[in-house]
Amino acid sequence: MWVAIAIPVTIIPIAMVFICMFRRNIAGLLDRAKTVGYRGVELQADIPDQTHRDVGKAAADRLVHALDSPALKDTEKFIRELLTNLKIDEAGDKEKVLIRYLAADELLIRFMQVESSIWGSQIYILEHLNDAREGIPKEEVKAVYYDKAAEKYAEVYALYTYDNYLAYLRAFGLIIDRNGRLCISQFGVEFLQYLINRGKSGARFRAG
Repeated sequence: MWVAIAIPVTIIPIAMVFICMFRRNIAGLLDRAKTVGYRGVELQADIPDQTHRDVGKAAADRLVHALDSPALKDTEKFIRELLTNLKIDEAGDKEKVLIRYLAADELLIRFMQVESSIWGSQIYILEHLNDAREGIPKEEVKAVYYDKAAEKYAEVYALYTYDNYLAYLRAFGLIIDRNGRLCISQFGVEFLQYLINRGKSGARFRAG
């Protein structure tokens, strides 16, 4: 059986703090791409008349202003004060901490996206795969889960094929197809742990 890593369900959103404090690092990213997108914000990096430093500063400023709000500023202030109180003063240490919590914030967003759209039968599949580390044949999964759900919710599944049903799980990185055997991914394992932490692990309460 897979061992899940518990993820805190209340994580401070620090994406913008990271960008504000380490804007010089963005220049390196811009060197490798013509356009950089972040949550709907696009930055054109093909600006030959500017130095790398100027481009990086302009990119950071645009990202910060795109998500500007009084609540965000208050949160930034809180995080800065928290880092100071914890005596995390060195730039390298701040970067390490903030990148880790930014990654946790992004992971939480992915969990929430899946939670808001996944169907009950698909959660059952993940739970089954979590107990079957060697994986389960695709056709067995179809017979046990998809076919039964399609019978119960015939109207919904009329245009929703088994391939589409699995494509959803693959698109979110919840499962891995290994030569016709479906296995749960590490993200899938931790998504189940996320549901348990939130007291929402019961697929029986979900349609589909």
